[in-house]
Amino acid sequence: MQLEPYSEKDGMRVWLSKQEQKQLLQYYEEEPQKQLAIELMLDGLRADEVPQISMNDFREMNTEQEGWMLHIWESKTDYRECPVNRETKRKAKMIKNMSDKHQGDSLVDSSVRTVQRWVNKASESLSEEDSDWGYVTAHDLRRTWATHTYWSLNGDRAREVTMAWGGWSDVQTFNQNYLGKVPDSVAIDVMDEADLR
Repeated sequence: MQLEPYSEKDGMRVWLSKQEQKQLLQYYEEEPQKQLAIELMLDGLRADEVPQISMNDFREMNTEQEGWMLHIWESKTDYRECPVNRETKRKAKMIKNMSDKHQGDSLVDSSVRTVQRWVNKASESLSEEDSDWGYVTAHDLRRTWATHTYWSLNGDRAREVTMAWGGWSDVQTFNQNYLGKVPDSVAIDVMDEADLR
């Protein structure tokens, strides 16, 4: 877990490692709707976007390999598409089928505050083992996605692509509030490529 203090208020910005993301998801492994909400935020969605998502919002990419994009219609910024992994799509379909939802029905039947409380509850519980979890909020999941996505992309377009997928238009806001240090999971791969290990 990477922590950085806010300059203008109490608390910390947090970036979760891959293992910590798994821990958070496992906390709700018996509650698919809550787990889907967390997966969506770890795929770059804002907490207020999560209750809007239906099966109609998933778009299969027009490629030979399987890939999924998610339409985000109403957002703090304009319409955008954000990539989601196959597990997120699979879990969304399972929830739709288990609950007899229609294609256009919300997959997460909860308010934004409730979605945020789910993250807070899991973080509070996990903080009993590691006090750093006490700083984790729903917004840190989006922050984690932004940093992992940015540092995992190669080339000059990493910032442009990450900002487009995440719905940021201001580079300064993105750099100051979302972009963290190179995650260890990315650093280890780079170290192997450069024969530094």
